[in-house]
Amino acid sequence: MRKLISNLPRVICANFDKTLQSNLQNLHKMGFIETDLQLLITSNPCVLVNPSTITRFEFLQSFLGTEDLKDLVFIVRRNRNLLGQDIVSGITPKLALLKEYGLC
Repeated sequence: MRKLISNLPRVICANFDKTLQSNLQNLHKMGFIETDLQLLITSNPCVLVNPSTITRFEFLQSFLGTEDLKDLVFIVRRNRNLLGQDIVSGITPKLALLKEYGLC
């Protein structure tokens, strides 16, 4: 708990019902198990307070074509900024450029 709050103090100020509980329930509905959530939250606490977390996870899951959530946890833990990127203006144009050059 101390590590979580020191990494992202705004967790304390977040609305419990509307933000924290909602994001945790949605992550759980996606299939994340407790150990995955612990790894994810300790490495990237913004998943608790960012309202776009679920949408971004769903996009990454469909783009990568993986049903294994452990893969997503691994990717997000390696790149903490990935979930902060806007899908339309941040990720999609970069993917289009990589596809244009045959890299994706």
